[in-house]
Amino acid sequence: MFFVILAVLLSVLGWVARMVAGAVERRPGWVLVLVVLGVAALVGLRRRLYVVRAARRAAAALDEAAREAAEELDIDLIPRQRPAVVEVDPCYESLTPEEFEEAIAALC
Repeated sequence: MFFVILAVLLSVLGWVARMVAGAVERRPGWVLVLVVLGVAALVGLRRRLYVVRAARRAAAALDEAAREAAEELDIDLIPRQRPAVVEVDPCYESLTPEEFEEAIAALC
């Protein structure tokens, strides 16, 4: 099975080489443009992968630093919920503006 796959691969590579050689004979300018574009795409892809790896390393370092800082400060990463301040009379028409604001804040 390995030799069959190898034979197919070599045949395809030979066919591609013949196609490229024919294209270079007929239109050398276009081949040069395509090669330059291909190299530029590969360089851009390599640069993008480098930036992605650097961003991942920076994010991991920031996450680790935040965890260490939280442990040092001895605080929870998720803040605890505050209990409701006071129960308010449901009759909102009789409240003063300040009491109404407090009632709405207590509802939130």
